[in-house]
Amino acid sequence: MEINKHYFDTVIIGSGLAGCRAAIECINHGTVGVLSKLYPTRSHSTAAQGGIGAALGNEEEDSPEWHTYDTVKGSDFLGDQDAIEIMCYDAIPTIIELEHMGVPFSRTPEGKIAQRRFGGHTREFGKAPVRRACYSADRTGHAVLFALYEQCQLKGVRFFQEFQVLDIVVENNAVQGIIAVNIKDGSLHVFESKAVIIASGGYGKVFKVTSNAYASTGECLSMLFRQ
Repeated sequence: MEINKHYFDTVIIGSGLAGCRAAIECINHGTVGVLSKLYPTRSHSTAAQGGIGAALGNEEEDSPEWHTYDTVKGSDFLGDQDAIEIMCYDAIPTIIELEHMGVPFSRTPEGKIAQRRFGGHTREFGKAPVRRACYSADRTGHAVLFALYEQCQLKGVRFFQEFQVLDIVVENNAVQGIIAVNIKDGSLHVFESKAVIIASGGYGKVFKVTSNAYASTGECLSMLFRQ
């Protein structure tokens, strides 16, 4: 069987929000190939509706410290607290960055990014609910993914849609690339790269019941668990 070979500085597995955002960053440092079992804008990220937590304080007083508290408490104190703190403080510039990339967030009458209440968002360390979730009507994930995908196209990211990853190539304890099959015609493809980023979504199928789409297999995570 003929094996098709490809060469990229970075290969990303998954074309959802994480995969597309990673591609936008990596394309500034070299060539990028993104693989997806679906067409990129059909990724499960489009199912996210509620919003993105960020203590902008556009609707009422809020703070990243309160956001950090809620996140640590929400993880039953099992989360990496240093990572949680970074996430909550970086959430504010990240929302502004997404806005500048073209995400059409819903707006307040004054024109600011609108925010609404969402589970676990409180002010003053749990005293009362707070409006912290930045949203785009009831299709936040859809709006963000389309904006990120458009930026990827503008920057020259190469997408391989309808490709199923079969294995991650590891040699001398270093990742060398991946092996994938083109679902449409069954052809085998080897992607050699300096780095591989796994953005294949959650591994919800380890549970009997999951809200993940049927196509969301978290396949690369399952590979790592098997190894």
